[in-house]
Amino acid sequence: EPQKSSKLQVLNCKLNKLTTLPILEQLPDLTILKCSWNLLDTLNLQYTTKLTILHCIYNCIKRLDISHTNVEILECQNNCIYNLTLNKVIQSLNCNENYLTILNLTSPALKVLSINSNDLIALSVPKNSKLIYLSCMTNKQLSYIDFNHHNIRIIQIQQTSVSQLLHRLKMPTTVRTIKLASYILNLIFISVNFLRTKKIKNELIFMYGLRKVKCF
Repeated sequence: EPQKSSKLQVLNCKLNKLTTLPILEQLPDLTILKCSWNLLDTLNLQYTTKLTILHCIYNCIKRLDISHTNVEILECQNNCIYNLTLNKVIQSLNCNENYLTILNLTSPALKVLSINSNDLIALSVPKNSKLIYLSCMTNKQLSYIDFNHHNIRIIQIQQTSVSQLLHRLKMPTTVRTIKLASYILNLIFISVNFLRTKKIKNELIFMYGLRKVKCF
């Protein structure tokens, strides 16, 4: 067992050229770790069980496991992650710009989820989730989304065939804003490229009881 010699609670080592962080084995009381903009390809959190905030943006991490921690806020975008194991207390997750094909969401506390620019095929959110914000743009293979029975308020999706996705979209009645992004311009708004037909516009209003769908 590694020597537990430090009571350090906050570690900020971002903007370096670190390839490993072996010191984590000696920091059992660590609650905040910010190690973004390094060259890390692994991150062993086995001994940092008290961790609540983790920022590891812009590294080379391929697998990330926070299941042994108490992380509530995770910022792990712009890595090479294809395997992400979460805990059951996470509240905010940003894993944009990775290589995830599946994401097992088990936390009922999850409120904010941003999973843009991955390789998702399907996305399902637990029925007891507290999710209020979902952004899953630029997942080109995404063909099924199920987040029914939630309090979700804002959804951002980006598809080349929105009309096809809508028929496979299980959406709660609480949704009042849908933001569709232009694939070419990568802008967040309800795009005329996708909603140019009155049929699709009316379909959105009819299917989900939206107050207004505005096309630009």
